[in-house]
Amino acid sequence: MSDKKILVADYNTRELQHLKKIFTDEGFEGTTVMDGKAAIDAFFAEQPDVVLLSAMLSKINGFDVCRQIKDSDTGRNVPVVLATSVYKGQKYRLKAIHENKASEFVEKPVADEVLIETVRKFLGDTRSLVANRRSEIAEQAPRDWPAAAEPAPRPAPPPPAPKPARPASPPSERRKIRLRPRRHERPNPNSSNWKKSPPL
Repeated sequence: MSDKKILVADYNTRELQHLKKIFTDEGFEGTTVMDGKAAIDAFFAEQPDVVLLSAMLSKINGFDVCRQIKDSDTGRNVPVVLATSVYKGQKYRLKAIHENKASEFVEKPVADEVLIETVRKFLGDTRSLVANRRSEIAEQAPRDWPAAAEPAPRPAPPPPAPKPARPASPPSERRKIRLRPRRHERPNPNSSNWKKSPPL
């Protein structure tokens, strides 16, 4: 027989009786309550080894009960499993584990064997088990989880605009130079350019 104590809190009377039976059959010493305030009082009075909370509890909801237990010196290393049939999805799972420090988050319906195995895996060296489970959940967090979001890289500056091409300057006009015969050169009478002077 196990000497482990379990505190079970659930708003549904039939579900509460069923949970007490399956854990008693497994050798646990069970304490059951039906609202959040009673769960906190029973935790500090009984000091159980593990807590199973329904997320929907009157007076104080299961998320806040979990947080108050985990923030206390007594409950810092006590595994707390949150179970729900309403708050489903990764959003609530991360809220339960990261914000409210739950050891595990279980969505109903869940098989009795799975629930018992979930509770049993936290019994033993609870400090290391809780720390390891929180690390596993952190690694599985979605990319859009705000706490893990990294700042977006700054966009690369645009390339500098190309400088406008300078218009080609028009070719400079060449100065026309009139060639003149050198003074020491005499006209060639045989040249076609030679003009005979009229006879006198």
